[in-house]
Amino acid sequence: MPLLHDPVKVTTGMFPCMKETDEAIKNLTQELDDIQAGLRAVSIASPGFGAGGGRGDMTPTEREADIRIEQKNKYMELACERTTLRQQTEKLKSAMGKLPKEEQEAIRLFFFEGMDYSAITRVQPWSLRTSQRRVNEAVHKVALMLFGTRATQNVAFV
Repeated sequence: MPLLHDPVKVTTGMFPCMKETDEAIKNLTQELDDIQAGLRAVSIASPGFGAGGGRGDMTPTEREADIRIEQKNKYMELACERTTLRQQTEKLKSAMGKLPKEEQEAIRLFFFEGMDYSAITRVQPWSLRTSQRRVNEAVHKVALMLFGTRATQNVAFV
């Protein structure tokens, strides 16, 4: 089954990307601020269409208007992308927050600290099997919260 059709695999892939997603949101916000500042700095007089001699040439004012339109379109695209990333991140964080503390800790250690199951057993009073079970149950619960009953159709260990 392809990755995009397996909610558990999608969820598993989302955890390691959270840090990069937060960084991407910060970068998008900075880029949006820069575009907005540029748009405020540009003053548009009413363009003198046809002032280029009828040869299809653009006047400086027309070029400036075109640039402004391009910047507004880019701003809208980036704003939509940032909103989508924020929503996905908030959904994932909310779902993780609903997990029992032991499962939250298992997710943190496995995905965010990069520990394998045996390393988890050295910092937690859990057996190897308990570490595996907590990570996998947490992933399945988060997938169920994010994707609903579709997440229960696929069973896979991380």
